[in-house]
Amino acid sequence: MKSIFSNFEQVFGEDDFEAVKVVLKSDETPVIKVTSDGISLAGVGKFVIINPLNPDIAAAYITCKVSIDFGVNIDAPLKLVGWTRDLSFDITDYKALFFTPETLKDV
Repeated sequence: MKSIFSNFEQVFGEDDFEAVKVVLKSDETPVIKVTSDGISLAGVGKFVIINPLNPDIAAAYITCKVSIDFGVNIDAPLKLVGWTRDLSFDITDYKALFFTPETLKDV
């Protein structure tokens, strides 16, 4: 979290928050296209960073637009091989529910 929020430990303490819970939500169903060339997925998601001191409330929201082209092959014997051709990840909105100097541009 310190790579996103420079003052995360100042706000929530310096406990060893190894596993800050992050939940991915979507208000819309992602669009999935399957063709002979591979699979394309596009959608808008919201990362909800859970408050490490109170898991019933959020600490921040980060909304992003994601698109990815990928594919998988099954090689013998039962070996799954995957590839990614194109990945786009754009942060479109950001809201911290605690004081932090970071802005959307910083995130």
